[in-house]
Amino acid sequence: MKTIIYKVLAGSRLYGTYDKNSDYDYRGIFMPPITDYYKFGYKEFKVIDDGEQDIAYYSLRKFIGLASKCNPNILELLFIPVENVIVAKPPISRVLKMTPMFLNKKNIYNAYKGFGLTEFDKFKRNNKQLKKAVNCVRLLEDAIQLFETGKLVFPSKMTPTLCDIKNGKVTFNEIVNFVENVLNKDFTEAYENSTLPDKTDTKAIENEMVDIIKTHKEIIHGYNG
Repeated sequence: MKTIIYKVLAGSRLYGTYDKNSDYDYRGIFMPPITDYYKFGYKEFKVIDDGEQDIAYYSLRKFIGLASKCNPNILELLFIPVENVIVAKPPISRVLKMTPMFLNKKNIYNAYKGFGLTEFDKFKRNNKQLKKAVNCVRLLEDAIQLFETGKLVFPSKMTPTLCDIKNGKVTFNEIVNFVENVLNKDFTEAYENSTLPDKTDTKAIENEMVDIIKTHKEIIHGYNG
């Protein structure tokens, strides 16, 4: 069975863009039995969606691997405010302390720009997909925040703008101009001026992950998510 070591409230209720119709998005990390690491068919990602709740759990190894690549959906989980934390068991404190090891400005640039532009293209093809525009603006602004401070704060100073976009108070042309200006100026400047490292020490991350698993293997018993 799997042991949940981290479970948080994420999505729109983290970003501050939720309304009365918004569902609850939960994200978390689990540690499987140590023997699972040696089995075929071992699943490192589990999704539960019942229409009202959307829950995604990552194995510790999967989570750290994605964090090393600066996956936006993963990095944000390293900066969750305490009021959004539902489960936090001893190994997670060590994972959170690894945060500086994951922050690579080249990876952030590529991951956030890639995810952001994908959402932006979907919005331009269908301007009714305002959620895509919200995601794009949020991702670009989160990247700028990481470049400049090495941290993410939720909700961010952009939350009022994100809510306006979501609620149709910003025109299509205004959104396009905003994104293009941010991408061509603020995003690029923040990247070029960032003092974050441009290389990840994957060996050090791997060694720390292995030590966490070895040190905390005694808690790997019973699923209690």
